[in-house]
Amino acid sequence: MRTGLAIILLTVAASAAGCAASGESCGPGCPAWARRYGGAAPEPPDGRVHLVCRDILALSPAPLDVQILGTGEIEAHVWVGHAVFISRGLLAAMDDAELQAVVAHEMGHVLAASSRMQAGLRGCPIGLEAEVEADRVGRDLVKRNGGNPSAMLRMLRKVAASVPADSACERGLRERIRRLNLDG
Repeated sequence: MRTGLAIILLTVAASAAGCAASGESCGPGCPAWARRYGGAAPEPPDGRVHLVCRDILALSPAPLDVQILGTGEIEAHVWVGHAVFISRGLLAAMDDAELQAVVAHEMGHVLAASSRMQAGLRGCPIGLEAEVEADRVGRDLVKRNGGNPSAMLRMLRKVAASVPADSACERGLRERIRRLNLDG
């Protein structure tokens, strides 16, 4: 009973802090875009997304929702100013620290203000420098939140392993990992 009540209270608190899985508040053009990635999906019943994202989202200067995409691929995107999207495949592949690093990376795009309206974790469409900047800002957010910054590197390695070998995306991800390693 206590555990169930605690999960309900944490879910309500996380919703108030900006986590959602509605798929409806991501701005003009977003619902059609999200459908390409399996559309909006409900958060898994364990409340993991809310529990993991709550504290990191509290560092955002503007409210951001976290929404789930139905695809089994390892995907994460930010619709700048509106929502962070994470896929079911990403949820399955990442531990909690890595999931927090994903959300922090996507918030990095918002805070760095270097991205177009939409940016993806793989970084292919927007370019290396914007992704490196989001990686650094995200790593700093994780540190500021008391997390382990090495989760950013672990997360990027998993994403790199999920894209075709020797593709532009994979090369870009390897370079991002190299630069974060150099930064310490």
